[in-house]
Amino acid sequence: MPPVPFSLATAALAALAVAQVVPPRAAPLESSAAVAPHEIERANDRLFYVTAEIDGAPIRMLVDTGASVSVLTRADANRLGLAADRRGESRIDTVGGRVAMAWTTLDRVRIGAHRLRRVRAAIVDGGPGVSLIGQDILSEFASIRFDGDRMRLD
Repeated sequence: MPPVPFSLATAALAALAVAQVVPPRAAPLESSAAVAPHEIERANDRLFYVTAEIDGAPIRMLVDTGASVSVLTRADANRLGLAADRRGESRIDTVGGRVAMAWTTLDRVRIGAHRLRRVRAAIVDGGPGVSLIGQDILSEFASIRFDGDRMRLD
């Protein structure tokens, strides 16, 4: 295989493209080691849901270990009074197909005793019909454990 040419300009363009898609990490309010674990029971549909408190309001969200970012449905975003950043509007691929999306910032997110602030999340039109907790939030936990029909977030 021939070598791939490299230049600082190519690297800068690649970094800019990634920065457009990958949101910055959330800022933890508390160390996850300092708070109690949060346990979740598997639902009847065999999936795990958690009620996250977002900016003071409860939102039922699917725990999606395959999602890079957390996603709010348009209905949940409207209920929270969140504005979408239309400058970053685009389309993303989901399990249900391509959907319109825009970015927003969640000031405060609480799952059990775990608290985060300034979480960048996507707002989607269409999609799975349920808001998702993705790796951007899950990566803030020290561990995620599955034991039969229970999930534990430490």
